[in-house]
Parts: sequence; C-alpha cells; structure tokens
Amino acid sequence: TAVIERVRTAFPDMPEALSTAGTIAIYRGQGTLGERQLREVLAKRPNYVPALHVLADYLPGTGKRAEAIQMIDRAIAVDPLSAVLYGKRAAIKEDQGRYEASKADYLKALEIDPGFASAKAGIGTLNAYVFNRLDQSVKDIQDVIAMDPGNPMYRNMLVVTYQDIGLHAESIETARRLYAKYGQEYSCILSFAELFAGNAKASLRLSQQVPTYSCGIYWLIRNGRHEESIKLTRQEAPELFDANATPTLYQTVSIYPILVSLNALGRESEAKAMAERMLLSLKPAVRMGLYGYGLTDVALLAQMGNREQALATLEKAVDEGWQGPYWQFLRDFDPALQPIRDDPRFRAAFGRLEASVAAQRARLPAAPPAAP
Repeated sequence: TAVIERVRTAFPDMPEALSTAGTIAIYRGQGTLGERQLREVLAKRPNYVPALHVLADYLPGTGKRAEAIQMIDRAIAVDPLSAVLYGKRAAIKEDQGRYEASKADYLKALEIDPGFASAKAGIGTLNAYVFNRLDQSVKDIQDVIAMDPGNPMYRNMLVVTYQDIGLHAESIETARRLYAKYGQEYSCILSFAELFAGNAKASLRLSQQVPTYSCGIYWLIRNGRHEESIKLTRQEAPELFDANATPTLYQTVSIYPILVSLNALGRESEAKAMAERMLLSLKPAVRMGLYGYGLTDVALLAQMGNREQALATLEKAVDEGWQGPYWQFLRDFDPALQPIRDDPRFRAAFGRLEASVAAQRARLPAAPPAAP
C-alpha cells in the first residue's frame, strides 16, 4: 500500500495505481472507499478492464447486480475471449434467477476454455437445483473434479449431490476421504453424510468438533440446549438482535433455526419480530439454486405460527420444481419445520419431491462411478 501511495503521488493520473489501491481497499473490507477509487478510474478510462473486474465482483454484494453485469458487458467488449468474464456474468445471472441466460454464459466460458472448472461446476449446480437433473449433475461434478483434482470444494459439492439424489454410500465414502485428508475443516460435511446414512451417534460426535451454525447449532437445538444456541448466535451474528437491523440473506438462511430456541424459551414476540426482519432479507433473492433461500420462508412462517401459509408456501415451492440442497435434512431433521412436519400436506409435498428425485436417480448408470 505504501508503494502504491508513492506511485500515486508521483503519477496522479496513472489509473493502474488508483485501481490497485481501490482493489486493496475492497479486499480489506473498505468497500465504500474502494468502490469510489475504482469509479474514479473508470471516469477517466471507462473500459479499464481490471477496475471493471473488481467492481463486478464487489457490486453484487451491495445489491447492484444489474450494474455489475453492465461492468462485465463493458469488459467483454474489450476482452471477448475471457472465460473468466463469462463465468462471472453467469454467476450473477444465476443469482438473479435468470437460469437459462446463466447456463448460456457458463457454456460460452467453456467454449473459450474447456478446462474452466468453475464454469462446469456452475452448470452442475444449475442441473441439480434448477433443471431437476441431479443425475446429470453427478456427472458434471465428477468432470469438474477431473479438471481440478486438488480442489476439495468440488468434492464437497459431490458429497451434497450424492446425498440429494440418494446415493448415501457414495456420499459418505467421499466425505470420509475428505475428512481423512483435510481433518476438522470437513467434519461438518461428514457429520451430515453420517446423519443421512443413519449413523446419528457418529454425526453428533463430528458436529461437536466445530460448533458452527451449519452443524453444531442444530444439535444444540435438537437436544434442548437453547441458551447455548442463543449464545452461539450472538457470537456469530450479534446484529440479529438489533431490532433496527435487517439481516443479510446469508445470515437468514444459516441462522433462522435460532427462532426455535427463542420460542422454546418463551420469547415468542422476539422470535416473531426477528422472523419478520428475516423475511425482508428474502425479498430481493430467489428460491431456486444453490445460493437461493430454499425453504427458509417456510421455516420462518412455521416458527411465526402461520401454519396454513407455511404449508401453502411449501406446496408452491415443490410444485414449481424446487429440490434444493439438503432437502432430506429439511424433511426429516430441521427443527424449524417441526410445527408442520406431522401435517399430511407436508408429507405429500415431500412425497412428490421424493418421486421426482427417484426418477432422476433411475437415469444414473447401474453403478455410478466414485469420485476420481
């Protein structure tokens, strides 16, 4: 940073220095400063690709997805053979719910660079959670692993896809290999794989290694340890308890089970107010896709006591083709859905989903190959 400031002082009109300074500011968490500096660069050089790249990464997180796409369009006009740019645009379109357009951009990225693993992974995600082709997604992600065998993230994706299509033996084998190689970092994913395979004790033991929201918090709630779950929530997201703050989408989809603990402790009015703020965070997002909100609204409504609306929302989601990740966990274990789990409409909706997944599983080869 000191070197960049010296260069900027000596050459105040040099866009490279200001662009680099803006990039560093964003990666340091100084988004407002970094965005302003990058926009200064673009005011002087409207098609300066490095600045367009960074802003395209940053702006979606501020809700400016349409402008981010405009930035990428300008960059592609300068660099039309950049697979990375098409991949970025595809990811933003997916986040907008423009799935066919997203897939077209991923395919264009692969046309430019057939070994572009993240673009192939994007297509795998769309096939799994939007186009209801989990069978094709299994092959897509196996292809991705062959492209980038050293990246554990893709094996993690395969574990989840195996679970969602019902290949639990393959899922747990892949998860155990991840855990054996990378240790505690992958105890959570193995915990879920053990749970789906019927190994509840092993799942509990693993979940306690890393008490994150995606693992340990569920076990705290399921075992009635509600004061501990609230304490952990305050550590993870203290702003959730600010009545004037709207949680982020990520906070909502990962922390909504805290409502179970609040209700269990007789803090119903606090739970309802928090749920209402969480529902606000879902409005600009989409249900489908790996990064959508899935059945979070159903869980929020159930915890607010709106049973009829929760069931109607579940039915609508399934009938529209939702089959999001961890759907079996939502059906069988998610404590936030407990108030409606015994309803025949709940079981019927998941029965339709299970039938759809079974049809996709039937399209797999007789013996699906294990991960490379």
